[in-house]
Amino acid sequence: MPKFVVTYSAEFIRSRAVSAKNHDEAVLKAERQERTMQNTLLRSGYSLGDIELIDVSTDAEVSSSWK
Repeated sequence: MPKFVVTYSAEFIRSRAVSAKNHDEAVLKAERQERTMQNTLLRSGYSLGDIELIDVSTDAEVSSSWK
């Protein structure tokens, strides 16, 4: 039986707590931490593509998009 290589996109959402001076720095730190995991993802057959910002909030704050 022939083997096939199937390439597809599998998305997930992750929330990460980071200490930062402001929203912009929080986004940069979270993205940097996620991209640091790239080697682990590659070993599992994943390649990290775009990171789409969904929400940034302070501790215990929930934006209107997640209420």
